[in-house]
Amino acid sequence: MALIDIGSPATNRNVSRGSEWTIILKANPANASGKITSIEIWAANTLSNCKVATFYGTWPMSMSTRDYETIGTVTSGSKQTFSGLDRDVEAGDFIGIHYSSGAMEESSTGYDGFNYVAGDFIPCTNQPFAGGQPGRTLSLYGTGITILAPTVTTQACDEIETKQVDGNGTITATGGVNCTRRGFCYMEGTSGDPTTADSTAYDDGDFGTGIFSKTITGLSPDTSYRVRAYAINTAGTGYGTTVQVKTTLPEFEYVGTGTFTYSGSGSYSYEVSKWEYVGSGNFVFGGTGIYSIGFTYAGSGGLTYSGTAITTIGFVYIGSGSFVTSGSGICRYEKSEWEYAGSGSLIYSGEAIQSHTKCFVYIAGGTYNFSGVGLYSLGLSYVGIGEFVHSGSATQVYTHYYLYAGSGVFIYSGKASHRWGDWAEIGKGESNFQEVTKETSDWAKIDKEKDGWEKTGKE
Repeated sequence: MALIDIGSPATNRNVSRGSEWTIILKANPANASGKITSIEIWAANTLSNCKVATFYGTWPMSMSTRDYETIGTVTSGSKQTFSGLDRDVEAGDFIGIHYSSGAMEESSTGYDGFNYVAGDFIPCTNQPFAGGQPGRTLSLYGTGITILAPTVTTQACDEIETKQVDGNGTITATGGVNCTRRGFCYMEGTSGDPTTADSTAYDDGDFGTGIFSKTITGLSPDTSYRVRAYAINTAGTGYGTTVQVKTTLPEFEYVGTGTFTYSGSGSYSYEVSKWEYVGSGNFVFGGTGIYSIGFTYAGSGGLTYSGTAITTIGFVYIGSGSFVTSGSGICRYEKSEWEYAGSGSLIYSGEAIQSHTKCFVYIAGGTYNFSGVGLYSLGLSYVGIGEFVHSGSATQVYTHYYLYAGSGVFIYSGKASHRWGDWAEIGKGESNFQEVTKETSDWAKIDKEKDGWEKTGKE
């Protein structure tokens, strides 16, 4: 940083200048822009209510105050220094002073002169200083430092979501004065450096050095962006390097009141996301695939499905309408649960609901009607109050248990319910289940030891 100086040195001079004038020195205008941090004054008689200002404009008939400092009392007889100031100055500005009593040390010849006006005009705007004193000056001097643009670095974005990310940056140097704005500029793409002319997310305030972050909102899903931290002070804008970020695939959410009809080939096939329907109309699906992780239906209308796959991990139906499906698969991969918690009937005639691991849960109040080929490979639990009717070729192909805890009639005429593990029937309705008995287990064992069913029934 370069040193700024303005005005005439504060020395003992040959005459003095009395009070109640606002005086601007023409000598030695500011050599650079920045901040005045120190003012030196030599008073012939002690000054009171002293103010010192930087001035700019058309000399001398239209002068305005850029910034000023209230000094107060200035003791006479020696140079008095006032440090730790923070007053704006631009190259070419002049220094001026006003005091209500006392006198300044003054030189009568050998300088560029000063202009004055009677009264206190600190601050002022477009004020004429008509009175002139050629060759004269006062013992009034200021020094300071130039201001640079801040130094900024950019860190990787985090909290990456479908339509927003968190930008991260650091102001490592203020440039000599605190920043008034800090934030992030960004643009779509995989090359180039964004500026404040592009999209921005920022905060205004008084900022020193340190880390900062800001959530950048309103982004597009599954889209690449270039992001760069920046900060602004009176000298300009400082930028960090540019980092790359890509938003995630969106969660699909339907919150309408009408029918939702889908007949495409697929919406999403990867990433950890969910597919959610919370409308009140019927949901009609005839496509080949919606999602690979998570499907939730929470509408009050029905759900009609005739496609090949909805999800590979997790399907939940908690609507109040009927669920009707004739598709070939709903859940296909491991670590999944298929849950029906609606109050309507569930009617299934497809080939398979789940083909690997975990369980099937029916806890609704309507009838469950299944005539498909296969239901589950690891666990089926029925805890509804309606009938359970199954005429398919398999309820459970192998491993672990089958649980019926409903109060309605249980009717099963399929080829096989179980090959390994345990079976328990604790419902209050009739049961004609004959193919597997509960000779290998009891309810207490299932209640306390099996995966995820500790609270399904009772001992």
